[in-house]
Amino acid sequence: FMTDPVVLPKSQVRVDRATIERHLLNSQTDPFNRSHLTLDMIQPDDKLKKEIVDWIELRKQEYRKRKEEESKKEEQKMDEEDESQDQNLFGGSQSPGGPVPGVESADKDQ
Repeated sequence: FMTDPVVLPKSQVRVDRATIERHLLNSQTDPFNRSHLTLDMIQPDDKLKKEIVDWIELRKQEYRKRKEEESKKEEQKMDEEDESQDQNLFGGSQSPGGPVPGVESADKDQ
């Protein structure tokens, strides 16, 4: 994708600097109208470059936010699965510290 946009002076086409530099190694012409073109004639497009940088940053933020949400959902799912397993192991409402079925309590003897 374009990271360093430039404007070709005669055709006013915007291209990435690396692309036009490669072209100029073989031909000193504007590839869109064949007029004479050298590297020192191209103009940076700072406005478009800022828009590209801003767009990329926005996408990165959206990606990080989506990953955080996915991580939270996965954590919730794991917590729910743990709770479900606890309920199955300990008979529903009893907590892991509660009485164990089939085992007499030492307090009953006293």
